[in-house]
Amino acid sequence: MMLRRVLMMTFLAVLFLGCVGQQTRPDEDKQREADYNYKMGISSLNEGNIKMAYVQLHKAYELDPNNKDILNGLGIVFMQIGEFDKALRYFKRVLELDSRYSEAYNNIGVILLQSGRFNEAIEAFKGALSNPLYQYPERAYYNLGNAYYRMGRYEDAIRSFEGSVRLMPDFVMSYYGLALALNKKGDYGGASTMLNMAISLDQKYKGNRDAYKRDLQKQLTTAKGGDLSDIYDYLEILNY
Repeated sequence: MMLRRVLMMTFLAVLFLGCVGQQTRPDEDKQREADYNYKMGISSLNEGNIKMAYVQLHKAYELDPNNKDILNGLGIVFMQIGEFDKALRYFKRVLELDSRYSEAYNNIGVILLQSGRFNEAIEAFKGALSNPLYQYPERAYYNLGNAYYRMGRYEDAIRSFEGSVRLMPDFVMSYYGLALALNKKGDYGGASTMLNMAISLDQKYKGNRDAYKRDLQKQLTTAKGGDLSDIYDYLEILNY
């Protein structure tokens, strides 16, 4: 369940592409078409229409193959369908063009985390956070917390989740993470407080603990590995 939430951290804000320098009219038309297909592709991604997102983003790529935002969008498409090797190629190409493109680092970290390569994931998330101009550092802090948590480094996980909360106090996913990490540290009161905060902030539940518990119980039949362990921990915390 926690790893599923990590994937949720990869959604994109639409970025507007600009024309560079003095261009001929055909180049301007080509750039506008690339811009249009990129924005449509991101819109399709945010709506969950992965096939259409690929078609639109690939068309944008054909028109502008060295555009970092387009390459990053295509990487996310392949990440969403589980083709991680292809996704990594796009993200690494982004970093070849711009070594400070934080979203590419964050996305690479998500793939490494999914693959159990926790130390490498940590370095990728730190790469995202090394850019002081990164627009969404709360995401990277949250994902960094997940990586530390999976390694059993609970103090580091807590610090990372707290860093995310400091940057965005209503970022609900970090409260869920804090609940798990504090529970592992034996701070049961703190775990209960953080889980209650998460359920209150989560627009799906709006403080309804019973609805949250029912959802956890439904997921018991399909969850595996770390996700299954997380569900049992959340159910335990609900009893405090």
